[in-house]
Amino acid sequence: MSHKHRLMALSFMRPALLAALLCSGCLVDVEGLPDAGMSITGPDAGGPIADAGLEGFDAGTLDAGRSDAGLADAGLPDAGHPQVDAGTPVLDAGTTTPVFVIVGYMGLRQRSLDLGLTWSTPQTLGADGDNEFLLRAVTFGAGQFVSVGWKIETSPDGLAWTERPNAEQQWLGAVQWVPQANLFSAVGGYGYSAWSSDGASWTASTFRNAEAARSMAFDGTTLMAATDPGTWWRSTDGKNWVTASSGHGSADIVSCNGPFSERNACNSTVVAGDVAFGHGVWVRSNWTQVQRSTDGTHWTTVLTTIAGVTGVAFGEVR
Repeated sequence: MSHKHRLMALSFMRPALLAALLCSGCLVDVEGLPDAGMSITGPDAGGPIADAGLEGFDAGTLDAGRSDAGLADAGLPDAGHPQVDAGTPVLDAGTTTPVFVIVGYMGLRQRSLDLGLTWSTPQTLGADGDNEFLLRAVTFGAGQFVSVGWKIETSPDGLAWTERPNAEQQWLGAVQWVPQANLFSAVGGYGYSAWSSDGASWTASTFRNAEAARSMAFDGTTLMAATDPGTWWRSTDGKNWVTASSGHGSADIVSCNGPFSERNACNSTVVAGDVAFGHGVWVRSNWTQVQRSTDGTHWTTVLTTIAGVTGVAFGEVR
């Protein structure tokens, strides 16, 4: 074969293969297109070398642990195979971890990273009782958990918590992330309502007379808060509230597969203040027992807590 034909044959070869052939005395014989009948002979190979795997090259010519189907030769990477450190796992930047969180008396906070099967060591804020340490509710939104009571606590992962200023010296009894308004909305003692776009800074909103609200439900577009006297208050933006109805016999409200209902009138397992759902798993509190279910009907106790549990939430944590 002429010198010109040898150069043309080299130009068709993949970079890693070409690098292996750029040594003195290499001969290349091409009988057709590069992948049809190619045979390669080199001084260290001892004979033909298969195109798939480059077996037979001396370690001085190519790293014996590499092939053109794996990592590229240093300095001459195969265009189709980026260089990756095999000892360092490559994680998707969008990877999230499913997290369940419970809160309650004593400022109790615990999380589960395995869909409710096991739980972290409990964290507390102070003494037991209906006092300033009681966390009454928890929700997840905008990449963080927010828990409320007399205190407001936030966490990006359910483990590390930060106390935030309360806009008023009054307790909050329920909290909800409102996606269409891109904010957290909370209701509580004696007409107190508040909202926050980041969970850290809170603003007092319209007051609902002097009625205390201990529960709130969300149907995807509307918030409904239930007060002790049996009045339901409605909001679509999480800030402004108007009377929806009155005369209800319970201050515990849920969205019962769509319509708002008193909790004891809903025959379905639904997401509520003390019930959360994620990744096909339900987690609920039964005072000091945390229970888990995969069908919303059959429940297994997975944790006995050191204090009463008042709120459960689920979130995807980055």
